[in-house]
Formats: sequence, structure tokens, C-alpha cells
Amino acid sequence: PGPPQPPGRTAQPYLDELVSIPKSSGPGFSLRKLWAFTGPGFLMSIAYLDPGNVESDLQCGAVAGFKLLWVLLWATVLGLLCQRLAIRLGVVTGKDLAEICHLYYPIPLWGGVLITIVDTLFFLFLDKYGLRKLEAFFGLLITIMALTFGYEYVVVRPAQLEVLRGIFLPYCPGCGREELLQAVGMVGAIIMPHNIFLHSSLVKTRAIDRSKKEEVREANTYFLGESCLALFVSFLINLFVVAVFGQAFYRQRNEDVHNKCINSSVSRYAGIFPLNNATVSVDIYQG
Repeated sequence: PGPPQPPGRTAQPYLDELVSIPKSSGPGFSLRKLWAFTGPGFLMSIAYLDPGNVESDLQCGAVAGFKLLWVLLWATVLGLLCQRLAIRLGVVTGKDLAEICHLYYPIPLWGGVLITIVDTLFFLFLDKYGLRKLEAFFGLLITIMALTFGYEYVVVRPAQLEVLRGIFLPYCPGCGREELLQAVGMVGAIIMPHNIFLHSSLVKTRAIDRSKKEEVREANTYFLGESCLALFVSFLINLFVVAVFGQAFYRQRNEDVHNKCINSSVSRYAGIFPLNNATVSVDIYQG
């Protein structure tokens, strides 16, 4: 048996926990309220930084250099629009997308439960620490990724003008089928339906009186602002990965990279790249 609960407190799953929203002293923006609404967007944004995204980023950098950074930018913007719809659904109705789907399409969930049993047990373990601890845990993971990939970006020092051109000019000179496949893969890695289900559920964890239009409108505004910040951070991390691998591997031959590795502190990884003139093939599972 677990430890006794403090008086007046009952055990509840973290998605049933309600985070209270402080009352503002007057109209206008409030940092205290923004902090109270902060959390769901960063929990959601971790899906923009999963291994599939990192794999897509590094392959995109190696295949197309900085030419497809504009695809990353606009895919993230499109993802934000989808997350905004998820926010509005959860805030206005008080139900997440899964509950709405169950109301209209009551399909048994036992299959999905069996498939996700490992994830379920893991998050049940985190459950006893509360929702804010879970949000802080994922915030820590995102911070670590931002610092490590940001450090690599600074060390590699990619051509800044080329990076900016790749972000803001929707054009890919000299691109062909391989670059197109990478662009499609990047969009698919960023815009994911399961994230809409998650986000529409996470926004329900704030104590909002849905009978008052002012509170609903205010919640939508703060959640959108927090999501913009979270996805901007995820965009920067993905940008760092693409730029680092684009600078290091774009149009490089295996022999070139092998020789660079031999003459560096990571010489033990030189064997990954054979001594031939073939173009480097980058994969997250190599090395």
C-alpha cells in the first residue's frame, strides 16, 4: 500500500488533476497566468523531437543540405494550426479528441491498450508524482536536447547565410526525387495525428469555467501562446540537427568523412564509413 494521503487530498490520475488559474488584478497579459497555462504545449512538442524526427532531420541535411529548411519551417507552422484546433476542442467542449471519437464511433479500445501497455505502465509510474512534475520532466528533456544540439550547431558553424536562405526561400535548386522524398518524410514526421489527441486532452487539466466565454477565450489565447513558444523551441532543435548534418555530410564521399574522422577525436568511428567514393549514406543507427 502507498503512503497515506494528506487530509483533504484524494489520489487521482494526473489527467484528472486540475491546475488552478490565478486571478488577475486587471485586464491584459499576466505572466502568472501564462505560467499556470504552461505545460501542455511542451508535453505535446516532445513528439516533434522524437527519434523519427531526428532521423528525418539528419537524412534531410545529408541529402539536401540547407535547401529544405523552408519545408521544416512551414511544416511546423502547419502543425501549430493543427494543435490550435486541438486546444480549442479541449478547452471549449471539456472533452479530448478520443472522447469525441468514442461518442461518434464507439470502437473497442482493447487492441490499442495491448499495443501500448509498456507506455501505459511507464506513465502510471509517473502518475503518483502529479501533472506538474510530468510537465517538468519533459521540459527538462527538451532543454537537454536544445542545449546539446545547439552546442553542436555552434561548434560546426554552418554558413549562416545559406541557413537563412534555406529557411525563408521556398525553392530547391537542383533537387530531384530523393530530395522530394526527404521533404515528404519531414512533413510526415512533424504533423502526427496522435499529437492532436494528446494535446486536446492535456488542455483539460486547467480549471476553467466553461460557462464563461471570457475564461474560455482567455484559455485559448494563453494555450496558443504557450504552444507557439514550445513549437518554436522544437523548430530550433530540428533546425540545429539539419544544419549540423548538412554542414558535415552534404555532398560528401565516404572517403572524405573517413579521413576527417581519422584526424579528429572521434577516430574510433571512422570504420563506419568505407574507403570508397560513394556518397555518404546517413542513418541514425550508424555509430
